[in-house]
Amino acid sequence: MNHLQQQLRKKEEHEANLMQDQFSEKEQELENCRDELSEKEQELENCRGQLSEKEQELENCRGQLSEKEQELDYCLGQLSEKEEQLKFLQEHVIEKEEHENQLMRQLTQTEENKVNLQTESAATKQELTACKEQLWEKEEQLRKTEKQNDNLNRQLREREAQAENLQAQLNEQELQLTNLQKEKAFLEEKVRAKLQEVTNLEKQLRDQEQDKAELHTALSTANETLRKYESQLKQRDWVISPDEIQITENCLGAGGWGRVVEGRYCDCAVAVKHLHKSTLTPKERSLFEREMDIASRCRHPCLLQFIGATQDASPMFITELMEASLRTLLGHRKLSEIEISVISLDVARALNYLHQRKPIPIVHRDVSSANVLLWRQRDQWRGKVSDYGTAKFVQEIMTVAPGALIYSAPETGSPYNQTVKVSQFY
Repeated sequence: MNHLQQQLRKKEEHEANLMQDQFSEKEQELENCRDELSEKEQELENCRGQLSEKEQELENCRGQLSEKEQELDYCLGQLSEKEEQLKFLQEHVIEKEEHENQLMRQLTQTEENKVNLQTESAATKQELTACKEQLWEKEEQLRKTEKQNDNLNRQLREREAQAENLQAQLNEQELQLTNLQKEKAFLEEKVRAKLQEVTNLEKQLRDQEQDKAELHTALSTANETLRKYESQLKQRDWVISPDEIQITENCLGAGGWGRVVEGRYCDCAVAVKHLHKSTLTPKERSLFEREMDIASRCRHPCLLQFIGATQDASPMFITELMEASLRTLLGHRKLSEIEISVISLDVARALNYLHQRKPIPIVHRDVSSANVLLWRQRDQWRGKVSDYGTAKFVQEIMTVAPGALIYSAPETGSPYNQTVKVSQFY
């Protein structure tokens, strides 16, 4: 009996030891799980911190882009003011030259009148000199002959009376000459005024004829541009046969229209965009063809080069193959200040080219980091804008919330805040 009790106690002690060991192992496993949970929480905090840094970098990029646009508007305003000042100065210089010409003509006429007066005065002096010579002769005869004194004195008085008459006549002639010169100057001033009026009228007529010719030329140019534009719209030389495209399994990404894979066309690596739907409705096909027409008319180093597209039941969009996208690069690391400046400038150049398109500007309306593709120029990333699927001509009415919502302004979510773009684009 005691032996059985001892065995029972030993068995209980053994079971208790086993349970104690198992309990210790469970506690150790629980401690390990707690350590792993702490590590995971730390990793989650690090990821949240990185996400906050990326969002801050994106806000900085937006601020810099806004500052660049403000600087561009300011420079354009200053240029317009300088052109207006230059035009005003040119008109002022022309008026000064006309005034100087009038003064020169008046000065020439005054000099001519002065010469005439000097000539007439010289003739009068000669007459007076002749009269004085005669008077001296008479005095000499008076001194020689006292007998003829009375006669000579009488003759002298007569000569003096004649001289006075001549002097009076000379003064009267000078007064008449002065009046005639005044009348002549008045008539010449009236003639100059009439000639100036005729010149102004002729200038206005020439300006009107020149404006008419310029308007006619501008109208002809606009009609020619419109005909070329309509001809380009009718011609769709971007159509490519599906047999000429080789598709690979390398998926480059996916978007609102579909997914993009790597392919080959004419022995060159290209990016091929597949639509999600196998068959398009007439409206969707019209939108797709509109995107192709827009892309085929765009040529710029900062725009993704469009190669062509197919027109079968499941259309494909073929472009040049880029190395990465801005969204992918931002997911791996932070951009340097030089990279931010270079890529932002490339995007701004591309959008400026679209906005300055003739005869009708183009608005992209879906600019995002996923639609900015990158390529390497030596050791520097350069950017190209892609995806014209939501591009809209300026004269069309804006729709609600175009493009990606996170990149759109708050007012785009309401149709009551939209404006119609029908006139001059900035």
